[in-house]
Amino acid sequence: MVWWQTTEVGCTIEACQGGGIWCTVCVYKPGEFEPQDRPYEKGQSCTKCPSGFACYRNQCENSSTTVATTSSATITSTLSATSSATIASPLQILPSLTLILRCFV
Repeated sequence: MVWWQTTEVGCTIEACQGGGIWCTVCVYKPGEFEPQDRPYEKGQSCTKCPSGFACYRNQCENSSTTVATTSSATITSTLSATSSATIASPLQILPSLTLILRCFV
C-alpha cells in the first residue's frame, strides 16, 4: 500500500506460529493518513512536490534520501499490542509514523 504523501516506508514479512499464515508489517512516514485515502493525488504529475523534492518518473522524489532502520524488538513489542485480525487498523506508533499489519493465509 502507498499514500501520496508518504516519503519513507519500511516493511517486513514473517511466518506466524503454526504455519500457513504470513504477516506483513509496514511502517509509513509521515503516518498521518486515513485508510480510505487514495494512493495518489489526482492531477498533473509533480505539480505539488514539496520543497526538497524533484520530479523523477512522474513522481515526487526526495533529493536527499537517507536510510533508517528499526530493530525487530521495536516491531515485535508494537505487534504484541495489535489485534490478530486478518487486517488490523492502522496503529500510530509515533506522531509521524503509522504501522499497518496484514496477515495472509
